Amino acid sequence: MSAQKFIGIDVSKDSFTAAIFLPEENSLSIHSFPLNHQGLHNFYNLINSNPSPIIALESSGPYSSLLLGNLQNQGFEPNLLNPLRIKKFASSFSLRPTKTDSVDAKHIALFLASSCQPISSIQSQPDPQRQGLALLARHLESLSQQIAAIKCQIRQLLHFLFPELPDKINPFSKFALHLLLHYPSAQAVRKASPQAILETLKKATSKKGRRVHLSVARFKRLAENSIGLSDPARELLLRSLIRHLFSLQEEFRILSRHFIWQAKEYAPSAWKILLSIPGLGELSAAIIIAEIGDISRFPNAKKLVAYVGFDPSVYESGKTHRRSRISKRGNPHLRRILFIVAQQVVRRTQTFRSYYQRLRSRGKAYRQAMVAVAAKLLRVIYALLTRGTPFQDNYSPNS
Repeated sequence: MSAQKFIGIDVSKDSFTAAIFLPEENSLSIHSFPLNHQGLHNFYNLINSNPSPIIALESSGPYSSLLLGNLQNQGFEPNLLNPLRIKKFASSFSLRPTKTDSVDAKHIALFLASSCQPISSIQSQPDPQRQGLALLARHLESLSQQIAAIKCQIRQLLHFLFPELPDKINPFSKFALHLLLHYPSAQAVRKASPQAILETLKKATSKKGRRVHLSVARFKRLAENSIGLSDPARELLLRSLIRHLFSLQEEFRILSRHFIWQAKEYAPSAWKILLSIPGLGELSAAIIIAEIGDISRFPNAKKLVAYVGFDPSVYESGKTHRRSRISKRGNPHLRRILFIVAQQVVRRTQTFRSYYQRLRSRGKAYRQAMVAVAAKLLRVIYALLTRGTPFQDNYSPNS
């Protein structure tokens, strides 16, 4: 039987470097391969042995995902390591920072071989399907941020072109945006004929969504009394932003629908459990599933809390012992959605509302209290998913 091999891999866009360490022989060899069919074939021939080698890579986005998927297809079980752990491990070898592909691969291999912890406790088994869902979730987050940024620009332009309009109607309703696309300033409304405005209003109110009753006379009167100024450049920009907003909103709608369906298919049991929590909607549930994946990845709730970054950072020195703010060393995407959902569950459940009120009565600021609610929500989610039971709003003072 061959000796156990520990293989650390550093991967880049077009190639990867593997460090193979055999503790029994105290030998370490470095090999580089192109990231293509022939390179993978040569790598498989090199590492095939009994027992199966222990392989690990640093998590590095799309480049590591491609190699991980190919290794899994060949029957290997590669491990995905947190780059921060490898960085701290590497610092014990030298005070001088040295970073090359060979050195990085060597440090990963030595970390695997020298770790006093079981491999399962220092790595996460990659799940390509979950990783794909996470990519979708983060793209939706990016789209949402772009939409918010465009709305902010539109509001700023309206402050110059037609400042009175947002006080009368929601400027981001489809009705209002359609109206502004034709009349991007108070002066444009003043110049338009009542009949032209009437036709535009009819087209706007025929769109799906809430109908807004705004008479032509009222609209004209609002424009006549407006202090807004005319500027062809700003009007052109406003129209462009509205068209871009429509495009982003449609893309968000289509993508979120498919994303929700895929998340539901990926984890149907977790889906039902998450939706049993009042205030947690379908998109939020899908994002949580995409970011957490199989709950068995986390041996306890503390590991999950640390994965998100809700764990407190601790400082100890001599007689000084201080627990400060949350570490924020974790998944920022999941942390963000949990904070948003926390605001909803406080309104919709007695359990979380009472917990929030107790924190506020102790002097916690709004954001501090809401972060604590989000962390509690995460612990509740862990308990529900591990037990396979739906949420029940059973409030007790000690919860």
